[in-house]
Amino acid sequence: MNFFRFARLFAPDQGHVSIREKALSALAAFVGIALVMAASMIWLAPDDLPWIVASMGASAVLLFAVPMGTLSQPWAFAGGHMISGFIGVTVAMLLPGHILTAAALAVSLAIFAMYITHCLHPPGGATALSAVVGGAQIHTLGYAYLITPLLVNVAVMLAWAFVVNNLLPNRSYPSGLTAWREKKNRAAGDDKADTCIAINRDDLEFALQEMDEFFDVSEDDLTKIFAISTEHARRKREGEPLRRKK
Repeated sequence: MNFFRFARLFAPDQGHVSIREKALSALAAFVGIALVMAASMIWLAPDDLPWIVASMGASAVLLFAVPMGTLSQPWAFAGGHMISGFIGVTVAMLLPGHILTAAALAVSLAIFAMYITHCLHPPGGATALSAVVGGAQIHTLGYAYLITPLLVNVAVMLAWAFVVNNLLPNRSYPSGLTAWREKKNRAAGDDKADTCIAINRDDLEFALQEMDEFFDVSEDDLTKIFAISTEHARRKREGEPLRRKK
């Protein structure tokens, strides 16, 4: 393995997205965060703004740069923040004065809760942490923190994500909207894959360039997924025993 191949293990390619798409993502995030800041300033003092806006800044990366990703979908975004916020406030109330334990517990419980409720959203961890280590005004709010500013900011950001991600080309939000439209317009039988067609890495690269979207999955992963699914289809077709990991 040469140096560049080894280095790629730590820095996989994030290409296949045009500079236009990258600029549009940045502009959408600019508007989204400006709206969140404006809404938050109504309820929070300037010193407390970073604690809530920081998690929304992380969400902006997902909603506007990776809008088709599983972690960016409406339930993941809204549920992730609200459930994590509730856990953060609860832990902060139960463990006052134990900031180290409370911070670690809030984030770990938030991850577990997001997992079991199918709304895993990484910035939710920051929301839980903010409820514990935030300023005095955030602690004073108690569970009201979940409504103002958290729910207000979630509603503002989500509304903007719905608007901008359905106006910009090559996007739809939520991601299932594209599949629903395609299924509705697809003729009967058109959804059957032709397993005789060989697809290689160049074909995958072409498809990614044509779609002009950022997908949080590498070409190597896509190649592996396709290879496994093709082998599975072959085994079903030939009546061989199907292997599945428990």
